[in-house]
Amino acid sequence: MPIALLRPSFPCSCFFLFLFCFLSSPLCLASTEQPIGFVAVVRGNVIAIDGSGTQRSLVAKDTLYISDTVKTISNGRVQLVFIDKTIISLGRNSALKIADYAWSDESKKGVMTTVAGDGVFRFMGGAITKYSPKKFTTQTPLATIGVRGSMYSCRVSGRSLQVLFDGGKGVDVSNSVGSVALTIPGQGTTVNSATRAPRSARIFSAREAAAFQVEFDMGGSGGSTLRPGTQLRNSSSVTNSSNVAIGKNSRVHMGAISIRDSIVGGDISNESDVRDSANVAVGADTSANTGSIVIE
Repeated sequence: MPIALLRPSFPCSCFFLFLFCFLSSPLCLASTEQPIGFVAVVRGNVIAIDGSGTQRSLVAKDTLYISDTVKTISNGRVQLVFIDKTIISLGRNSALKIADYAWSDESKKGVMTTVAGDGVFRFMGGAITKYSPKKFTTQTPLATIGVRGSMYSCRVSGRSLQVLFDGGKGVDVSNSVGSVALTIPGQGTTVNSATRAPRSARIFSAREAAAFQVEFDMGGSGGSTLRPGTQLRNSSSVTNSSNVAIGKNSRVHMGAISIRDSIVGGDISNESDVRDSANVAVGADTSANTGSIVIE
């Protein structure tokens, strides 16, 4: 997913203080007044509400703190990066509270607890999910999501929770009456009530998976049209990979189907197998495509 760095909205001294904590971090994190991460990308209106209820607008490079609740308003979208390299993306009309966070490079121990309200979210685990996976959880009104070192997406909407496992070691979705393990990329589950167990794991359809992906598109305002009856199939397998985009309008696609500003009909199928790969795009208006179908 593209990462475009925007102009800082705060004094340089604050930014360098954050960088000092970011790079030196032996447990620079116990206080709610110390930065635990920063805003990487912002689209539209995004705010943060601290533990005392004070609200502030967020722009790229703003710092994040324990007890912050990040909200995207209307067309807002945001990508957050934390000290342990965890990356969290919020789609439109989403709210996420950072209830607890700590990470120590020296001891390789940490904790991250987030609380999701209504909205769409994507979590790409960093060092905490590698060294302290049991300490990394997302709480929702319907179930708790735990990871084993993974990337996953979830959608909370009223009385419904959808969780999609994007890759890694696995995701556990549980509540007081049951649990389900998602261990195959593309698997998902639905929870319809806090008093009903999560449904059995199943492979989400291409349309269901695409409904998540479109929420995290940080690109421009263009759009594509799929003609009625169009079939999208993505059976690709991507493991042990790096996927990086740096620079304005840069994009990387790995084992993916990407459609932009096009009218598409018929069958589109991606059955590539990509392993042990690095996929990097650096510079303005660049792209890197591996095992992907890209339609502009």
